[in-house]
Amino acid sequence: MNSIQQAIRTIVKKMKNEDVQVRLQAIMAIQRLDLAIVNTSILRRVIKEAASSFPKSVAKWDDPCAQLLQFVCQYEDEALLPLLTRYYPRFSSAGQDLVMLYACRLGPKKAKSSMLYMLQMYIPTQQVRLPVSELMMQPSWLSELVPMCISYIDDPYYSFAFHQLLEAALEIGAFSIQQHEVRYQIYEKYKKLLYSIMEYNEAYSEVFVYHAWRASYLAVRTELCLYIRMMGHCTREEVEALLMETLNLKDPVIRTYGVCTLIHLGIAVEQECLFSCATNIESAYLLYTELHRKNKAYLYPIGNKMEHLVKSFLFYYLLEHEECGMVPSDIEVMSAMKQEQYTNVKVRYRFAHTDWLQKGWLIAEIILLKTEPIEVYTDFTCFAIEGETSTGAF
Repeated sequence: MNSIQQAIRTIVKKMKNEDVQVRLQAIMAIQRLDLAIVNTSILRRVIKEAASSFPKSVAKWDDPCAQLLQFVCQYEDEALLPLLTRYYPRFSSAGQDLVMLYACRLGPKKAKSSMLYMLQMYIPTQQVRLPVSELMMQPSWLSELVPMCISYIDDPYYSFAFHQLLEAALEIGAFSIQQHEVRYQIYEKYKKLLYSIMEYNEAYSEVFVYHAWRASYLAVRTELCLYIRMMGHCTREEVEALLMETLNLKDPVIRTYGVCTLIHLGIAVEQECLFSCATNIESAYLLYTELHRKNKAYLYPIGNKMEHLVKSFLFYYLLEHEECGMVPSDIEVMSAMKQEQYTNVKVRYRFAHTDWLQKGWLIAEIILLKTEPIEVYTDFTCFAIEGETSTGAF
């Protein structure tokens, strides 16, 4: 252990050097340390060093505190939690994030008291960034955290994250809002955001939403849809009229969440409305997955749904793909080859944007696994093709 101690002492000393190149060497050295076991006393010493002072950072990577804690957090040892909790406010922001993730990974049985202490102490000072995705992957946390966080549900800094945790808790039955006053706050926020969305309604188009309006519209829509889903855990009498308002919107994503929430509450929705969601490229795949999630897949209004699901899946894939990031002007299914376990679909697409016009039609290969719900994957190939037309594969 003496050699390990000496190596870490040398690394820490270099991390405190004013020369950024020396610090870089130290950071690379700590990243290369690959030890199966490290004595707890050494890890404690590293934690204390992480809480000490370092030269002013010159770049995101130049964060000795986070690098030291990254080393510590490789080793799951609940005995380290009291010290991590004690020094938490002295860590860098990235270091604090690592501590929260570490406690989350250890789980409620080992880290409950430390996690709750950090939240109670540092939420009021906004020194906590909740690892929402990780917490939602461990539902056992939700019954502990949601009751404590509910009083901060309107805090501007934490509101969206706490609502996400609340929704996750509602989904697994770890919390109920049917008799809780927080539901009235949800209704009011829903009304406010719906009013904001209405300002865009008449001019709604896919191109505006994902390009010109991207910065202003998508965040509002995401939050509104969160409240719509949570309203599915309220009483029908209180939310039916509110949810019916979503059916008049041009935005197919909001309309789909409204439809699925109404169905979940046992409220009839016109077949025409379901059909419009199932055939819209923005909402076809969303409707399919949401109905499956609510065990209502039999209500999907189209028997031959594959073509709509493929186009909808590719639409979002292209929007999020780093080489594209824009709305396609056309998507056509060219052929489908059915195998025992999957269907291989060839799809062509093109963009109207001037940077892509000369490329013409491009191709994607999409795999549909024969499961319920259907799982979709893509082998994204990007090359120009000529002289090929749709074969009406489905």
